[in-house]
Amino acid sequence: MKHGAFFLIHKPKNNHSNDTSSPRKKKVRLDNSKGKVMLVVFFDYQGLFYYNFIKEVVTINKQECKEIEVRLRDAIRRKRNQLFKSKHWKFLHDNAPVYRAIIVQDYLAKHSVSVLPHPPYSPVIAPYKIKSESEIQYQRLYNTTRKDKPKIFGGGLAVLIKTSEIKFKEIAYNQSKPTESTTEAQAIEIYLPDETISIINVYHPDNISINTGLIETLSETSSDITIILGDFNAKSPTWGSPVQDNKGQQVEDMLTDLDLTPLNNENNTYLSKSTGTESAIDITAINYNIAPTTQWKILRSAISDYRRILPTLNFKFENVQQKEHWKKIQRKA
Repeated sequence: MKHGAFFLIHKPKNNHSNDTSSPRKKKVRLDNSKGKVMLVVFFDYQGLFYYNFIKEVVTINKQECKEIEVRLRDAIRRKRNQLFKSKHWKFLHDNAPVYRAIIVQDYLAKHSVSVLPHPPYSPVIAPYKIKSESEIQYQRLYNTTRKDKPKIFGGGLAVLIKTSEIKFKEIAYNQSKPTESTTEAQAIEIYLPDETISIINVYHPDNISINTGLIETLSETSSDITIILGDFNAKSPTWGSPVQDNKGQQVEDMLTDLDLTPLNNENNTYLSKSTGTESAIDITAINYNIAPTTQWKILRSAISDYRRILPTLNFKFENVQQKEHWKKIQRKA
C-alpha cells in the first residue's frame, strides 16, 4: 500500500463588490491580496487521513517538513492504528528537495518509515542534475553514456540504452576554443541492421545564445537518420509556444540548415509547479523524410515538472538468420 502527498494552492478572492444600485460609481480602494494558503494532504487507498493548512508566513523548509512528518506519523497512529503497528506501509512523496534533507531522512530512518523510491525525472535525464560521482537511478540496468559538467553541480547529460543487443558508440568532440555559452550536448551513433542513427542530446539552461555550432558539428556524421532532442529553453510557435524568442529563432535556423523538422505537436512539455504556467521548451527534431512515419507524444506524469516525451520510430527488420540462409541458397544455385 502506498501513502502519498500533494499540495493544493488556493488564492482567495478579494471581497470587493460593486453597488449597482448606486447612481454614481465610486472608486474602489485596492487592498493587498490575502495571499496564498497551502493545504498539505496525505491519503492512502482508503482515502484522506490527514491534512493541514500552512500559515501564510510559514516557509516549507526542511525543519517545517520534519514537523509535517511528525504530525503525519501521529495521524497514522491514530487513524490507521493496525497499519501503524505492522509497519507495512510506505511513504511516497514528490521528491522535493526538502524531503531529501538530512534532518527529514534521519527522522524517517529513526522511526523505520520506508520511503517508496521512484525516478525523480524521466529516463531521458536531460533536466536531471548530476555530478560526476553520482549514480543515475537504474543506471545499472542500461548501457549508459554520460557527459558530466566538470566542477559544477547541476546540468549534465546521459543517454541510456535499454538492451545490450543495440550497438552504439559515443561521438567524440573536442572543443578547440573556450566559449561563454552554457550549451551542453552529447551524441551517440546507433548501428541497426539497415540504418545508422545519430542522436544528439542537448541541454541549454539560460538566456545566453545557444551554441548551435556545437550541435551542428555533432550532427556531421554519415548516419541515415539524425535526431536532435533536449531541453533548449527556447520558444517558437513552430513547436507550440505562443511567442518566439531569440533562442527559438536560433534553433529554427539551425534545423533548417540541417534539413530537420520538429516532431512536437504543439503540446506543452513543461509545467511550473510553483506558478502553474505551462510552456513548450523541449524539442525533438528529425529528418524531413522520416518525420511522417514517426510518432511523438507526451506521457502525463506528476513525478517531474518536465513531462516525459516518447518519440517512436517505426522500422521493419528482416530476420538475420533467414537472410543468411537465403544467401547460402543463392550461392549454391
